[in-house]
Amino acid sequence: ASVGGFVKQYNVVLDPQRGESGAITDFTWSYLNRAAASALQRSPQELMGRSVLQVLPPSWKDSPSFQHYVAVAETGEAREFETHSRLPEGEGWLHCTVMKVRHFLIARFRDISISRRTEEALRQTRDRMVEILEGTPDAFFMVDANWNFTYVNAHTEDLSSRPREHMLSRSLW
Repeated sequence: ASVGGFVKQYNVVLDPQRGESGAITDFTWSYLNRAAASALQRSPQELMGRSVLQVLPPSWKDSPSFQHYVAVAETGEAREFETHSRLPEGEGWLHCTVMKVRHFLIARFRDISISRRTEEALRQTRDRMVEILEGTPDAFFMVDANWNFTYVNAHTEDLSSRPREHMLSRSLW
């Protein structure tokens, strides 16, 4: 969500923790901004120095997020990914960028919930429009400013005796 028109960002610094085999088994919070700590319903002071698995459920270790962090820690290559999360405002989506600096991981999360919901609403609207246009008994097509087909319904395909794949992105003329 946004606060005062700004997209909320969560910033954390993680210190990988290794088991006896040398494999990463957990991470320790070295830093969290207030927004990140608040998302976990804690203060930054309560979380810094603590193991992530002391706060998050054990299943987090099996999550794609954990696997991304491990990969960044092992390879040093930055990664970006999106993840579904519970935020103080409710269920949401975060875009995460993770990079390695020395042996620490720096992770920045941007709340992209609004754009995800907007994309979903647009997709549903588009799907409904296509459903209506495909169900109409009339031939219907759309063209762009250069008269190239951008949409052709099934009846247009039937009347023209040309597959829509051959019509799309080609000129009406």
